[in-house]
Amino acid sequence: MMKRLRPNKATISRGKLAKFLQKEVAKQVDELSKGSGTFTDVNGNEVSIMSAMYGKDHKAHAAKGQDFARVIRSLASEGNRPAAHLFARKHFGENSRVAKALATSPGSAGGALIAEDMLSEVVDLLRPRSVIRNAGAVTMDVPWGTKTVPRLASSATASYVAENAEIPASEPEFDKDEVPLKKLACLVPLSNELLNFTSTVQGADDIVRDDMVREIARIEDREFIRGDGGSGGPEGLRELAHNDHVFSAGSDEEGTLRTAVNHLEQADVPMERVGWIMSPRTFNTLYTMRAANDTLVFPELRNDTPTLWNFPVHRTSQIPNNLGDGDDESEVYLADFSQVVVAEALGIRVDVSQDGSYQVEGSMRSAFSRDQTLIRAIRHHSLYLRHPEAVSVITGVQWGAS
Repeated sequence: MMKRLRPNKATISRGKLAKFLQKEVAKQVDELSKGSGTFTDVNGNEVSIMSAMYGKDHKAHAAKGQDFARVIRSLASEGNRPAAHLFARKHFGENSRVAKALATSPGSAGGALIAEDMLSEVVDLLRPRSVIRNAGAVTMDVPWGTKTVPRLASSATASYVAENAEIPASEPEFDKDEVPLKKLACLVPLSNELLNFTSTVQGADDIVRDDMVREIARIEDREFIRGDGGSGGPEGLRELAHNDHVFSAGSDEEGTLRTAVNHLEQADVPMERVGWIMSPRTFNTLYTMRAANDTLVFPELRNDTPTLWNFPVHRTSQIPNNLGDGDDESEVYLADFSQVVVAEALGIRVDVSQDGSYQVEGSMRSAFSRDQTLIRAIRHHSLYLRHPEAVSVITGVQWGAS
């Protein structure tokens, strides 16, 4: 609890009183900066600082991903893990998850391995930002390396038989897929002034956390949708879809979309968690499209949760609008995301450097000369389909192209 500033009753000099007040104020400002401790309000009630700042639900407000951000800030502030551990003990508590993570992390002295409990919070934050995850893809924790995943190649059969006739035996056939985990490296430069400005710790944590999550989600969607397996990345929906389910858009938008639905239904896809993915240009074109009688062609896109054929629609800039020979084509995806699996290893490796360089649009920039710290997060994951027929891909989409 924050103390009343009350020195001993013994007579003291003005100089000593000034030092006493300065020391006590500094201690209480430090408590405020960490959002810890309590104080007495005007009614004489003891109130938590966090409750005063964020309301009664402050635990939910400040929870997800904050410790992940604090591990990064501790490493960035001190430059190495042993010193970052001491920093975390001082600012976040000796028994905090941040201090424990920095005390027990294996590997280099300049980094830390984000453990499963913190990782689960990061994944929760990724879900609304990543189109693939938000659409309902299944996540599966796997060991490091390559995962062998069994899948049903053909199901058991049933048939009618005559009385006293022998019942034919049948059994399902299984196949297996090798799912090699791919390394995702996310590099984010952050201002040293932001990282070291501890008096607004909550805001700094939010910025660090959101920058990392936003960049990881962007790269994930780019590769999980259109990745071709090159440059060490995973194959995405475009590459994994069955060839018979990849077709060119026609001039009739409604008929083209209907064909995508037909592909899934005729392949006996479960249709349990179906959703569309398209670029903002495509979405906005369909959103405003009107028939000859001036009625909206797709009024359901104006629902609070936009849908087509009662399936939710997701938008992402990670589907380009400059594909094809004329650099004006896009793509539309329809998938049953109950058949889309994100396989990922537990843990995120985080490292920091103030001496490195990074590339922006082909130009090298020095973190040191810009007073920045580079945050590098590495994790391993991949994408696979339980059934390739669970995805339809419409290519050559020029809807909305000028």
